[in-house]
Amino acid sequence: MNNNRLVIICLVLASLLGLWYFATQMESRYKWYRTYRLEENEPYDLSLFYRTLKAEYGDQFDEIQDNESLEETYNRLSPGNADIYMYVGRNCYLTPQEVTKLKSHIYEGGTAFVSANGLPEALLNDFPVLQKTFLKSEYLDSFPVQFRHPQAKPSAYTFFHYKRMKNEPETWNVFSSGRKNDTLFEASEEDFGAVALVSAHPNLGPDMICVYHGSGRLFLHANPAMFGNVYQTRKYGRNYLATILKHLPGKRLVFDRGAGFPKKDAFSKSSGGNLLSFIKSQPPLWYAWQVLLVSVMLFLVFAGRRKQRSIPVIEAPVNHTMAFVDAVGRFYKNEKQNALVFQREWSQFLVFVRQQFRIRLQTLSEEELQRLADRSGVSLRTISRLMATHEKYRIFSELSNQELTETNEAIGQFYQEYRKNYGKSGNTKRTTKPA
Repeated sequence: MNNNRLVIICLVLASLLGLWYFATQMESRYKWYRTYRLEENEPYDLSLFYRTLKAEYGDQFDEIQDNESLEETYNRLSPGNADIYMYVGRNCYLTPQEVTKLKSHIYEGGTAFVSANGLPEALLNDFPVLQKTFLKSEYLDSFPVQFRHPQAKPSAYTFFHYKRMKNEPETWNVFSSGRKNDTLFEASEEDFGAVALVSAHPNLGPDMICVYHGSGRLFLHANPAMFGNVYQTRKYGRNYLATILKHLPGKRLVFDRGAGFPKKDAFSKSSGGNLLSFIKSQPPLWYAWQVLLVSVMLFLVFAGRRKQRSIPVIEAPVNHTMAFVDAVGRFYKNEKQNALVFQREWSQFLVFVRQQFRIRLQTLSEEELQRLADRSGVSLRTISRLMATHEKYRIFSELSNQELTETNEAIGQFYQEYRKNYGKSGNTKRTTKPA
């Protein structure tokens, strides 16, 4: 397939993908994913919930702005007046200093309510009873909750995740202590030391708990999506919010908008939902993921096969015979480097013996020489004469022409007898031959 045809196919697929994207955007008037914004009007924003709080508390409603921190605005929580501190959003970020202030407020009789998919790590670590507590995610198409307080009427609610007004599965959170038999959050109305169960899924566990500290209480809620606009437009969603507010004593409420932004030394312990759920919750990431999958498929179909090409034939080097050695020898002889010529010839001889006969001449013992004679077919007498010549001249730094000729004849005699027995081909398939 030529390149032009491949380009045309890619353009057609890109056009179809673009048309599909715009068609789905036109079909969907709203963004059906969990956004948790306080002023926007998408189905899973919190604007209706936020307006309800303002209307409920009137002039007793206060808020910590985005650029403020709880540590700086702690004086807004009047000590001893049972004010309510509240945060509802995707993740809650509180520094250790802010957690210290919040604990002091609770200890003096105040109330705190935090609903988030990711709870402040410093807050969980500061309460011993919560140090092993974490949020566990479940992928469900509905999430029923049951309030344990006997005065909560009605006490049961069922939340469905809506997308384009259709019920589809989504992640919901419950609290867990990580133990196989989770008695800390047992479905009961009793108070287990410092923790009380407020509401729970009938089979999975609690989604809202209360921690007693001093004269006050800390409420932790695991599913902020339950306060979304899509539920506040329904009667059961408004009743659920009213039931939650009945659990919060106090006439004045301070809503912390700044806790939704990451800060230095503030970490959020999230529910750890799967990666694909997070990608699907963010439309830009979801469309990018789909484009990536289409691109990978195109690559596998059109460019994934191994391209065939001719394998080049590598020619053998020209200087692979003894003529090359002779030429180099003449060069060294003209340079009056007879000792160096002998060393080169001996090194060449050792390489020849190692390659042809698989023998490494190291100790030059009688056993090594006999084995070389058996494998090469050269007489033991010729091999012994060659080794004696080598031992005679190997330590010399200079050799005369006559001495060089003697060493050359000794090595040459070995090659002559070897070729006489096996020919120029160097065939050594016969492994033994009498000396």
